[in-house]
Amino acid sequence: MIKKTLYIAVTSALLGFTACKKDSNSIAFSDQKEEDIRVVLDSLLTSERESSQELLLKKLEELSKSEDESKIKLTYDYYYGLNKPDKVDSLTKIAVAKFPKGTQARFSAYQNIFSKDSLNDQLATYDAWVKQFPPASYSFLDQDIYNIALFYLLEKSVVQNKAEVTDALKSRFLDHPSKATALYNLAGVLYNNGKIEETKACLEIIIRIAKKWENKTDIPEQAKISVVNRHNDAIRLYAILLEETNQCEEAIVYFEKYQNRIDFSDAEINLKYADCLEALGEDQKAFQQLTEVVKMHNEVAEANYPRFKRLFLETQGNKQDFADLETKMENEMDAALVEEVKKNMISEKAPAFSLQKLNGTEVSSSDLKGKILIVDFWATWCAPCKASFPAMQQVKDHYKDDPNIKFLFVNTMESGSPSDVKPEIEKLLNSNSYDFEMFLDTKDNSDAFKMAKAYQVKAIPYKFIIDGEGNIRYKIKGYEGNLEVERKKLIAMIDAVKNKNS
Repeated sequence: MIKKTLYIAVTSALLGFTACKKDSNSIAFSDQKEEDIRVVLDSLLTSERESSQELLLKKLEELSKSEDESKIKLTYDYYYGLNKPDKVDSLTKIAVAKFPKGTQARFSAYQNIFSKDSLNDQLATYDAWVKQFPPASYSFLDQDIYNIALFYLLEKSVVQNKAEVTDALKSRFLDHPSKATALYNLAGVLYNNGKIEETKACLEIIIRIAKKWENKTDIPEQAKISVVNRHNDAIRLYAILLEETNQCEEAIVYFEKYQNRIDFSDAEINLKYADCLEALGEDQKAFQQLTEVVKMHNEVAEANYPRFKRLFLETQGNKQDFADLETKMENEMDAALVEEVKKNMISEKAPAFSLQKLNGTEVSSSDLKGKILIVDFWATWCAPCKASFPAMQQVKDHYKDDPNIKFLFVNTMESGSPSDVKPEIEKLLNSNSYDFEMFLDTKDNSDAFKMAKAYQVKAIPYKFIIDGEGNIRYKIKGYEGNLEVERKKLIAMIDAVKNKNS
C-alpha cells in the first residue's frame, strides 16, 4: 500500500491534465472558460466571509455536474484543497464511470500497474493498459503519463539488474518532451546503481533529443523550459562523469557547453572543471575557475584558497600582486553585496511587541520608536544561533557609538521555564564575553511564544532589521556558516536602512 501511494503521489506531481476549453460565454458557471472559473473559485476560497464559503461549495457542486471531464477534475482539485476526501473519492468514481476513456479512468488504471509486486506482472499490466488507453487517443501534451510509467518500470529493471528488459523498455519511450525528464531520472537510477557507462549513454541520448524539442515553436513554454533544464542537467552530469573517468579532454568540451548555457552556480562544477584544466596543464584557465569558487565565500572556497593562491603565483605574479588581487576582489565583493542588499530591501509593517529583560523589566516596541532595530531570534539549544554570535558581536561593536541602533537578542522556543533558561543565557554571555542585551519571549494563553508568533518565526536563527518608522526592511533566515560573510551582510543591510532613513 505504501508503494502504491508513492507512485500515485509522484505521478500526480509530474502529470499534467489537459483542459478542454470552450470559447462561448455561456451563462452557466460550468460552461465558462476554465481560467475564468479558477478566478471565481480562488476569490471565494481566499475570502473570509461565511457567505463566500457557502457560495464556493455551491459553485463546486454545480461544476461537479459538468459534461466536461476537465471541469470535474478541476472540482476535485478544489475539494482536495478543502480537505474533503469523501468528495474527491466520489467525484473520481463519477469521472471514471462517466468518461471510461477519459484521463481519470486512464489514471486509475495506471495506478493498478504498480499495485503488482513482480516486474513481469507490472509489464503485463502496462501492456494491457496501453492497449486499453492508446496514446493516440489523447492530445499530444497529455501523453506524458506513458513515459512516466516507463520510467518506473525501468527503475525496477535496473535495480533487479535485468539489462535486456531495460534496453527493451528504453526503446518504447514516446517521442515527447517528457522523454528528456524520464531519461534523466533513469540516468540518476543507473548512476546510483554504479552503472557509469550506461549512465553516460543515457545522458548522450538526452543531449541529442533535447536539442529538437528546444527548437520547437508549437509546444507550451513550460514544456520547453522543462526540456531546457533537463538538457542543462544532462550536460552537467555528463561533464562530471567524464572528469571522474579521466576523460578530461572530452569533459572540457562539455564543461564549456554548460558554461555557455548557464552560469556556474555551484562549487562542484567549477572545481571539476578546474581539475580537468589543471590536469591538462591549463593552469591559467584553472585559476580563473577557482576564482569563481573563491567568490562564493563559503567553506568550499576556504578549503580551495591555498590552491587558488598557488595557481596565481605560478601563472600570474608574485606575493605582492596576490595581495593586491585579494584587496581588489574584496572591494568588488563588498560593492556587489551593497547593491544586492539595496535591491532586496522590503517594507512590511512590523508587529508591535513587548519583551521581558532578564532582570524582569518590560520593554515594548513603542519604547524603541525611532531606532533601527536588529532583532535576533535564538534559543540555547540552537547551535547555528550560537555559531552566528561572534559575527553579531562584531556587528554590534561596529555600531557601538550609534545611539539610534538597538540590538535585541530574543530568546524563544525554549522548552524550559524562564527560571531554568536564565542561568544558561548568563553562562553563555559570560563565557564568551558577549555584550548582548537579552530578552525573553513570553508565552500567550495558547502556550505560543508571543513575539515569534507575531513575526511568524517557525525556525531559528531568524533575524529582522526594522527601520525607525517600524517597518521590517530585511528578514534573514538561518546562518550560512561563514562569520565574515554574515558580518558584512548585516552591516551592509543596516547601512542601507540608515541611508534610507537619512
